[in-house]
Amino acid sequence: SEYQALFLGGPSGRPPQPELTGEAALITFLWRSAPVLSASHDAAEGGLAVALAELALASGIGAR
Repeated sequence: SEYQALFLGGPSGRPPQPELTGEAALITFLWRSAPVLSASHDAAEGGLAVALAELALASGIGAR
């Protein structure tokens, strides 16, 4: 996985346990924000700049 490659030097051992409290907080935040969100995007691969560029291209509007 990307996590193992970046932080453990390659594939080895078991992946870390999920942080269920954090995941639940994220789901609650997104659910409550849904009425005012026009889009959301995963920023794991490529970071925030790539996510912004992909959303700007998909919307056909662009970004400032």
